[in-house]
Amino acid sequence: MWPVSWRVAFGVSLGLLLVVPLVWLLQSVLYQLGCLPDVRYRTRYCADSECVTDMECPEGQVCRVLTTVRGPWVRRCVAPGIRAEGERCYELPSERENGCRPGLVCAGNGWCSRPCHKDMPSSCPEGFFCADLEPEPACLPTCEARGCPAGHECIQTERECARTSWA
Repeated sequence: MWPVSWRVAFGVSLGLLLVVPLVWLLQSVLYQLGCLPDVRYRTRYCADSECVTDMECPEGQVCRVLTTVRGPWVRRCVAPGIRAEGERCYELPSERENGCRPGLVCAGNGWCSRPCHKDMPSSCPEGFFCADLEPEPACLPTCEARGCPAGHECIQTERECARTSWA
């Protein structure tokens, strides 16, 4: 028969052997979650991806890669909006009026943009430049040649026009 100290040591060791894989599994699951700022509810929440393609979303929604505050990017189903290229947007809009039209993504610091190719400057229309963004490059409004429209100011380091207010 083992002395009491050996039984306690054996029990603690066995408990640790069971807990360590559980902690590792929990950490790997939590790492897959990305924390999103959600303007619809004025909060942040952590979630994993819910789609890979548009076909996995409810009718009238599209699958989009969303940037996160913490963690990996996540893919969520969102309703396409009505904003045109170069207009301000929210990635998870509370209303269609704040989202981008189909074929555009909300990129950069909240601009409706089309994806582009860094090695092909012509992939962006006049007045836009191909910004090296994650998860993919996108066309953002530029202020280099034409300046910025009223109510915007030029951010020279980024070559983009920024709205001075959300009015």
